[in-house]
Amino acid sequence: MTTLAARIGTVVTTGSDVATLERVAGTDDPLLAMLYVPADSAALPVGTSVDLAVQSAPTAEYGKLRGRVQAVGRAAQSRQKITGFLGDKELAGQFTQDGPPVAVVVRLEKSTRTKSGYAWSTADGPPSRSTP
Repeated sequence: MTTLAARIGTVVTTGSDVATLERVAGTDDPLLAMLYVPADSAALPVGTSVDLAVQSAPTAEYGKLRGRVQAVGRAAQSRQKITGFLGDKELAGQFTQDGPPVAVVVRLEKSTRTKSGYAWSTADGPPSRSTP
């Protein structure tokens, strides 16, 4: 598991850490991103397109990783629930500093046209399968 963090309510710029990614068991299983979004900003319908900046793939060169909202939590997450999921009390504190956020699951879009195997906002994306 890779944990990426950003404080709730701050402006996020290119290169900022904001999400947790975890590979799933099977090679054909999708890669999912868990995002914590402020509750008052979490009105994202399932299926909404999302572009994510990836720290190891500079946006100016490779673009953004593409995905779609798969699920939006119905209730705001407490610091204790986020700590249980992430295993990091300090990080959970950052996500809940301005109030309990809502969990949003984004399913990353696969692509046979890129070396990474995932869809990017540029034609090629990064030159490696291991970047996402």
